Amino acid sequence: NSFQLSVAYYNPKYFPLENEPPLHIHDAFEIYLNLSGDVSFIVENHTYPISRGSLIITKPYEYHHCIYHDNKEHEHYCLQFSCREGDELLASFSKREKGENNHIVLDSALTASITKHFDKLLHISENSSINKYYHFIKILRTYIREYLFSKAMKMLCLVIIK
Repeated sequence: NSFQLSVAYYNPKYFPLENEPPLHIHDAFEIYLNLSGDVSFIVENHTYPISRGSLIITKPYEYHHCIYHDNKEHEHYCLQFSCREGDELLASFSKREKGENNHIVLDSALTASITKHFDKLLHISENSSINKYYHFIKILRTYIREYLFSKAMKMLCLVIIK
């Protein structure tokens, strides 16, 4: 099976700033969902301001890390997945410049909805592949829909400005 998926939930009540994770890469895609915390996120040379409902997606070998602005609670999920090279489902993410179009912000209703899917993924047993794929696809669908909407709005703004 060429598809791999893992999810983690983090909710440190206190985070020493000297323990901030360094700039790093993975050989898989990563989707980060912020639920709380005063943080920013760097992908390549681009810094994104992060708020509740922020989603960051990084593709394989894209340098990234979270910047903590204080040592208080930082609740978030990280979902890593990999699949076959050239998978068309992920073309919109993998065929973009590094550090570009990594960030979208969900409204409160979508944040609540996608959080349920992250939580379900976290608690699914390894024997329940169908449920695992179902919740993963719901997360990916939300991201793709909001990503495409965001791109369309940016294009519309450029047309209006001209």
